[in-house]
Amino acid sequence: MINYETNNAVPGVMIYEAENTGNGTVSDDYGAFEIKLQGNTGELHFNYLSFYAIKFLNIPIRINKNIDFGEIKLVSNHLMDNMTIGGPAFKSTEKQKEEDKRLRQNVLKEYKIEILGEKLIPYFEGKYQVFNFNKKESR
Repeated sequence: MINYETNNAVPGVMIYEAENTGNGTVSDDYGAFEIKLQGNTGELHFNYLSFYAIKFLNIPIRINKNIDFGEIKLVSNHLMDNMTIGGPAFKSTEKQKEEDKRLRQNVLKEYKIEILGEKLIPYFEGKYQVFNFNKKESR
């Protein structure tokens, strides 16, 4: 796991299976992780505060096979930059909205990963950055 903007490792990212298996892990000091899928959905979620959550959908289930996800880049959610935990209701500024829109567009143009020989291009769905093995092109 690395930061899309800084290329620094992101430790402590929560990684868990979408099915209610209780199966999860966190990335280590170098942003690396290992998890064995236990459910049938082939869906993993990645969460870290102030970054867009990531979903990997329809991961091919390979029995006793490791999948190298390469460098998964977390994209900062700039709409949260000025948020105060436990403070008054947060309203994003126009500047923050524009920065978020610019960053999303750059991600869609520049960020592609290859897993199991498939080039995956992210798309944004609400608060999630999504990679879908069944859809090879961005939305």
